[in-house]
Amino acid sequence: MKLKNDLYSQNFIALVAIVVCFVCVFLTELPLVGGFFAVLILVVGSIYASNTVRIIGASTITKQGNSIDYLLTACGCISSLAGTSLSVMFNLKYLFPLFSILVAAFSGYVLVLIMRYILEVDDKIMTKGFISISVSSMICSLGMATFICSSYATDTIYTVVMKSGYTILQIILILFIKQLSYNATKGPNEDQKRTITLAVAYAFLSLIALAIISIPQNPYWIIDLSICIIGCYICIKKFIKFSKHQAASVRYHGFYQGKSQDKGDLKLDD
Repeated sequence: MKLKNDLYSQNFIALVAIVVCFVCVFLTELPLVGGFFAVLILVVGSIYASNTVRIIGASTITKQGNSIDYLLTACGCISSLAGTSLSVMFNLKYLFPLFSILVAAFSGYVLVLIMRYILEVDDKIMTKGFISISVSSMICSLGMATFICSSYATDTIYTVVMKSGYTILQIILILFIKQLSYNATKGPNEDQKRTITLAVAYAFLSLIALAIISIPQNPYWIIDLSICIIGCYICIKKFIKFSKHQAASVRYHGFYQGKSQDKGDLKLDD
């Protein structure tokens, strides 16, 4: 899936997000730098999620309302819990990211079947879009969980995140990252760079709150908090820069510069 004039296709972003998630999740226990890898997981997950929302926003499926996005986000966060539980059940703790992604993809596909055959709603990007939202939400949830725990250990995640009810907070923050970044930048000249940059800025902003929450179990919380503050500052500056460039372009060329985002601008990658 790709919108006209996008720099990066959805397939490329999805591949990078999944690979980074698999590699970085096992580096989150490293002293001093472990928090950086947890941050990286959330950043790529936020990019994946916000780009998916952009593409779905250009489709007729948005007429069904934002409740679909809320439901898929909840499915993604719950999938991270289900993957953790399955890894404990089968004594394969190192495969919990794989289990989580599989459960998230399955959950997204079940909702596709419900929309298509029960509610009789169909769209050419519905399957890829729904699965992408569920999987990207799972990646974001996993990044937040490992950031809070400073560990990928399933028992630690269960004790610190699941039992404490932080999953609800994760759902709220992930929706905050996706929806606000898209709503703040949508329009006739919506640009992939601006939307993604703002989504990453919101991701860092969310991590500032999570860094404070993680103080009891994270001896390096001050380092993680500093990374989040610096990252948020850099991304906001970039977003302002991109916004000024777009404002100047609109000033001289007007709106609708051959970038209208109707269904005809959607390209589905095979």
